[in-house]
Amino acid sequence: MQSRSDFDAWSAGKSYEHYMGRWSRRIAAEHLTWLNPEKGPDWLEFGCGTGALTSTILQNCAPNSVLATDAS
Repeated sequence: MQSRSDFDAWSAGKSYEHYMGRWSRRIAAEHLTWLNPEKGPDWLEFGCGTGALTSTILQNCAPNSVLATDAS
């Protein structure tokens, strides 16, 4: 018998990307514009999912470093 967690849409990258990742990529740059961070700080991102915001931070914010983690 399979458990409910076998079908958890948030536990697999492909499913997560379908539900959230596509939206995260669309709003990540706008979120960073609103945040208006200085260039060069170290970043810590909790709950990074498939990395849409992390990628945008790397492309647009010139960070010293980025540590991104996700429980899944």
